[in-house]
Amino acid sequence: MKEKETVINQFVNQYSHRLAKFAFSYVRDQQLAEDIVQDVFIKCCQHFDTFRGECPVEKWLYKITFNECMDYLRSSHFKRTVLTEHFDMLIQEHTRPEWKVIEQFDKEELLKNISALPGIYEEVIILFYFKYLSLKEIQELLQINISTVKIRLHRAKHLLRMMYCE
Repeated sequence: MKEKETVINQFVNQYSHRLAKFAFSYVRDQQLAEDIVQDVFIKCCQHFDTFRGECPVEKWLYKITFNECMDYLRSSHFKRTVLTEHFDMLIQEHTRPEWKVIEQFDKEELLKNISALPGIYEEVIILFYFKYLSLKEIQELLQINISTVKIRLHRAKHLLRMMYCE
Protein backbone atom coordinates (compact mmCIF):
# COMPACT_ATOMS: atom_id res chain seq x y z
CA MET A 1 0.00 0.00 0.00
CA LYS A 2 2.82 2.39 0.89
CA GLU A 3 4.51 1.65 -2.44
CA LYS A 4 1.29 2.48 -4.33
CA GLU A 5 1.01 5.84 -2.54
CA THR A 6 4.62 6.65 -3.36
CA VAL A 7 4.08 5.89 -7.05
CA ILE A 8 0.86 7.95 -7.19
CA ASN A 9 2.63 10.88 -5.48
CA GLN A 10 5.36 10.68 -8.12
CA PHE A 11 2.70 10.77 -10.84
CA VAL A 12 1.08 13.81 -9.24
CA ASN A 13 4.41 15.64 -8.99
CA GLN A 14 5.48 14.71 -12.49
CA TYR A 15 2.27 15.04 -14.50
CA SER A 16 -0.25 17.29 -12.72
CA HIS A 17 0.85 20.54 -14.37
CA ARG A 18 0.86 19.05 -17.88
CA LEU A 19 -2.48 17.33 -17.35
CA ALA A 20 -4.01 20.58 -16.08
CA LYS A 21 -2.85 22.38 -19.23
CA PHE A 22 -4.25 19.55 -21.33
CA ALA A 23 -7.61 19.67 -19.51
CA PHE A 24 -7.70 23.47 -19.79
CA SER A 25 -7.41 23.18 -23.58
CA TYR A 26 -10.78 21.42 -23.52
CA VAL A 27 -12.75 23.03 -20.71
CA ARG A 28 -11.32 26.58 -20.90
CA ASP A 29 -11.55 27.10 -17.15
CA GLN A 30 -8.46 26.84 -14.96
CA GLN A 31 -10.23 25.89 -11.74
CA LEU A 32 -12.29 23.26 -13.52
CA ALA A 33 -9.18 21.88 -15.24
CA GLU A 34 -7.50 21.49 -11.85
CA ASP A 35 -10.60 19.76 -10.48
CA ILE A 36 -10.57 17.37 -13.43
CA VAL A 37 -6.90 16.55 -12.83
CA GLN A 38 -7.70 15.85 -9.20
CA ASP A 39 -10.43 13.46 -10.33
CA VAL A 40 -7.94 11.85 -12.72
CA PHE A 41 -5.55 11.06 -9.88
CA ILE A 42 -8.41 9.73 -7.76
CA LYS A 43 -9.34 7.37 -10.60
CA CYS A 44 -5.69 6.52 -11.08
CA CYS A 45 -5.47 5.57 -7.43
CA GLN A 46 -8.70 3.54 -7.56
CA HIS A 47 -7.71 1.64 -10.70
CA PHE A 48 -3.96 1.46 -10.21
CA ASP A 49 -4.08 -2.29 -9.65
CA THR A 50 -5.78 -2.82 -13.03
CA PHE A 51 -3.10 -0.91 -14.98
CA ARG A 52 -1.18 -3.59 -16.87
CA GLY A 53 1.58 -1.40 -18.27
CA GLU A 54 0.67 -2.06 -21.91
CA CYS A 55 1.17 1.63 -22.63
CA PRO A 56 3.25 4.33 -20.95
CA VAL A 57 1.80 5.74 -17.72
CA GLU A 58 1.73 9.22 -19.23
CA LYS A 59 -0.50 8.02 -22.09
CA TRP A 60 -2.81 6.30 -19.60
CA LEU A 61 -3.11 9.50 -17.53
CA TYR A 62 -3.78 11.61 -20.63
CA LYS A 63 -6.49 9.20 -21.74
CA ILE A 64 -8.19 9.37 -18.33
CA THR A 65 -7.94 13.18 -18.46
CA PHE A 66 -9.42 13.28 -21.95
CA ASN A 67 -12.31 11.04 -20.88
CA GLU A 68 -12.99 13.22 -17.81
CA CYS A 69 -13.05 16.34 -20.01
CA MET A 70 -15.44 14.67 -22.46
CA ASP A 71 -17.70 13.55 -19.64
CA TYR A 72 -17.85 17.11 -18.35
CA LEU A 73 -18.46 18.67 -21.78
CA ARG A 74 -21.28 16.21 -22.43
CA SER A 75 -22.88 16.77 -19.03
CA SER A 76 -26.16 18.62 -18.73
CA HIS A 77 -24.59 20.76 -15.98
CA PHE A 78 -22.01 22.08 -18.46
CA LYS A 79 -24.63 22.81 -21.09
CA ARG A 80 -26.88 24.68 -18.67
CA THR A 81 -23.97 26.62 -17.16
CA VAL A 82 -22.53 27.72 -20.50
CA LEU A 83 -25.86 28.80 -21.92
CA THR A 84 -26.93 30.61 -18.77
CA GLU A 85 -23.63 32.48 -18.37
CA HIS A 86 -23.70 33.61 -22.00
CA PHE A 87 -27.21 35.00 -21.77
CA ASP A 88 -26.61 36.61 -18.40
CA MET A 89 -23.80 38.63 -19.99
CA LEU A 90 -26.16 39.76 -22.75
CA ILE A 91 -28.84 40.83 -20.29
CA GLN A 92 -26.36 42.89 -18.27
CA GLU A 93 -25.43 44.89 -21.39
CA HIS A 94 -28.91 46.39 -21.61
CA THR A 95 -30.20 48.46 -18.74
CA ARG A 96 -33.75 49.19 -19.89
CA PRO A 97 -36.31 46.96 -18.14
CA GLU A 98 -38.20 46.10 -21.33
CA TRP A 99 -34.98 44.78 -22.91
CA LYS A 100 -34.41 42.56 -19.90
CA VAL A 101 -37.91 41.07 -20.18
CA ILE A 102 -37.58 40.47 -23.92
CA GLU A 103 -34.14 38.95 -23.59
CA GLN A 104 -35.19 36.74 -20.70
CA PHE A 105 -38.01 35.37 -22.82
CA ASP A 106 -35.65 34.87 -25.79
CA LYS A 107 -33.12 33.21 -23.51
CA GLU A 108 -35.61 30.69 -22.19
CA GLU A 109 -36.93 29.87 -25.64
CA LEU A 110 -33.49 29.47 -27.17
CA LEU A 111 -32.33 27.29 -24.27
CA LYS A 112 -35.42 25.13 -24.70
CA ASN A 113 -34.89 24.85 -28.45
CA ILE A 114 -31.18 24.05 -28.18
CA SER A 115 -31.93 21.40 -25.56
CA ALA A 116 -34.54 19.89 -27.89
CA LEU A 117 -31.96 19.31 -30.63
CA PRO A 118 -30.51 15.82 -31.06
CA GLY A 119 -27.37 15.46 -28.93
CA ILE A 120 -24.87 15.61 -31.80
CA TYR A 121 -26.30 18.93 -32.97
CA GLU A 122 -26.73 20.41 -29.50
CA GLU A 123 -23.09 19.59 -28.80
CA VAL A 124 -21.65 21.46 -31.80
CA ILE A 125 -23.91 24.50 -31.26
CA ILE A 126 -22.74 24.84 -27.67
CA LEU A 127 -19.08 24.32 -28.49
CA PHE A 128 -19.10 26.72 -31.44
CA TYR A 129 -21.37 29.54 -30.25
CA PHE A 130 -21.08 29.39 -26.48
CA LYS A 131 -17.59 27.99 -25.84
CA TYR A 132 -16.17 29.81 -28.90
CA LEU A 133 -14.24 26.80 -30.14
CA SER A 134 -13.08 26.82 -33.74
CA LEU A 135 -14.17 24.12 -36.17
CA LYS A 136 -10.71 22.58 -35.90
CA GLU A 137 -10.89 22.54 -32.10
CA ILE A 138 -14.32 20.92 -32.23
CA GLN A 139 -13.00 18.33 -34.68
CA GLU A 140 -10.16 17.44 -32.31
CA LEU A 141 -12.40 17.43 -29.27
CA LEU A 142 -15.06 15.17 -30.78
CA GLN A 143 -12.58 13.18 -32.86
CA ILE A 144 -14.60 13.47 -36.08
CA ASN A 145 -13.85 14.87 -39.54
CA ILE A 146 -14.00 18.63 -39.98
CA SER A 147 -16.59 18.15 -42.73
CA THR A 148 -18.76 16.28 -40.20
CA VAL A 149 -18.45 19.22 -37.80
CA LYS A 150 -19.53 21.63 -40.56
CA ILE A 151 -22.46 19.45 -41.56
CA ARG A 152 -23.64 19.06 -37.96
CA LEU A 153 -23.37 22.80 -37.36
CA HIS A 154 -25.27 23.53 -40.59
CA ARG A 155 -28.02 21.02 -39.72
CA ALA A 156 -28.26 22.30 -36.15
CA LYS A 157 -28.76 25.87 -37.37
CA HIS A 158 -31.32 24.66 -39.89
CA LEU A 159 -33.23 22.77 -37.16
CA LEU A 160 -33.21 25.84 -34.92
CA ARG A 161 -34.50 28.01 -37.77
CA MET A 162 -37.31 25.51 -38.35
CA MET A 163 -38.25 25.65 -34.66
CA TYR A 164 -38.61 29.42 -34.88
CA CYS A 165 -40.60 29.31 -38.11
CA GLU A 166 -43.26 26.97 -36.70
